[in-house]
Order: sequence, then structure tokens, then C-alpha cells
Amino acid sequence: MAPAKTSAPKAVPTPTEMSVSFSFGTKINLGNYESADVHVSRSERWNVEGLSEEEICAHYDARYEVLQEAVMTQANKEYTNIKGSG
Repeated sequence: MAPAKTSAPKAVPTPTEMSVSFSFGTKINLGNYESADVHVSRSERWNVEGLSEEEICAHYDARYEVLQEAVMTQANKEYTNIKGSG
């Protein structure tokens, strides 16, 4: 009888990179059957090698909030500029 094969424990992959992005779009009715679109987005890529899953999640949440604030601020500026020129 052949000896039972033993398998080595499988390595669990760990993340080395994280992408965070936020995007916002809207359509603005300018009147007289005219409209304009505003779309703003921002993305970041982070090296998270060596961070724990909890650290990665916390970093993602923090960066998402920063991106959301930046995108919405820019989108509001674009909206105001378009409405002001319409």
C-alpha cells in the first residue's frame, strides 16, 4: 500500500494594492430643450502591502470620504458655472 500523500498548506494571498475611486454625474436642464452633463471622478491607487485587512479597510474608508468630498466640491463648481452661463 502506497503511503498517503500529504499536501502542504495553501498560502493565503494578501493584497498588495488597493484602488479607491468616486464618481458623480448629473444632467442639467438649461431650458429651451437644452441640457448639459457634468461628470467628475477621481481615483487613487495605494500600495497596501504588509497592512492587515482591518488597516486596509480603514484606509479605504478614509480615502473614499476624501475623494467623495473633493469630487462633490468640484461637481458643485461645475454645476454653478454651467447654470451661471445658461
